[in-house]
Amino acid sequence: MTEAQKSQKAMRRAESLKLNDLSDEPRAWLGSRKFVTGLRLVAYTVSMMVFGMICSALGPSIPWLAENADVSPETLGYLPAAQAVMCIISGLASSVVALLPRRYHHCLLCVLTLWLAGFFALLPAASSSIFTLILVYAFQVLPRPWIGQMTNLLVSQLFDDPSISSAAQSLNQGGFALGCVSMVLLEEYASEAFGGAAVFYMAGGFTALSAFLFLVLPRLEDQQAEKEAGSSQRLSISAFSVAAACLSVLAVGVEVACGTWLITAMSQTGFDSSVASSSTVVFWILFAMSRLVLAPALCKIFRPRPSFVVILGAT
Repeated sequence: MTEAQKSQKAMRRAESLKLNDLSDEPRAWLGSRKFVTGLRLVAYTVSMMVFGMICSALGPSIPWLAENADVSPETLGYLPAAQAVMCIISGLASSVVALLPRRYHHCLLCVLTLWLAGFFALLPAASSSIFTLILVYAFQVLPRPWIGQMTNLLVSQLFDDPSISSAAQSLNQGGFALGCVSMVLLEEYASEAFGGAAVFYMAGGFTALSAFLFLVLPRLEDQQAEKEAGSSQRLSISAFSVAAACLSVLAVGVEVACGTWLITAMSQTGFDSSVASSSTVVFWILFAMSRLVLAPALCKIFRPRPSFVVILGAT
């Protein structure tokens, strides 16, 4: 074969490879890291949205549950107590997630979310007795710390840039707040049209459907988790980290107290039920906007240090 023939053959081969690359371009785009990362962020945010619906359901539903159980709303003060105890126990136990290989995280999240949806849908049937109501509610609370911790951890690992990672985590928490707003609106309007029990069934159904989003996502790689685990072992716990964790506990306490008891407290102090519900909606809307718009924009534009964000949020 002459040199000219070899040159022509090489050119034809290069053109063929170029055509193959063009035909595979959509497939390569779908399999790109940016697309997969965006898909995971959307799935995690949708999951947190329906998770927020479940977590915020207690406050708006206390009057209906109390009437169904034939007790006063004050008697259902045992439910937040049961929620707090179960969250502490389950939250401490959820630290073993670090020992679970990453390839099983999505499957575990699917199972835990289905657990949450199932027990939440059982609350109307269990509300005929205060004992069964507290028992079922406690089992419904059990997977919450696992779901929240695992989802937050996965979102924090999506981006290498700390500022972008902070914006993604804020967006994810904004999805949680949107779920809280949706639950208040659902209870306000759907309960009048379909009854109080239908609210639990619809929220449980949405949560169950969101669980299967985790099965659609690509399987996580263990090698990256092992690398991250190895690097985390070299880190030491600083005084700032402890202070930020304590501040987070206080902030969550305020959010839970407002989201749970605001409607009941305003109703007992003479406010109309519509005013109480509207105040709760405004609270969760501001909660959502600060995480969906304000915090991501600040992190993206100014790229502040984490310590500055914590101090600014605390003030």
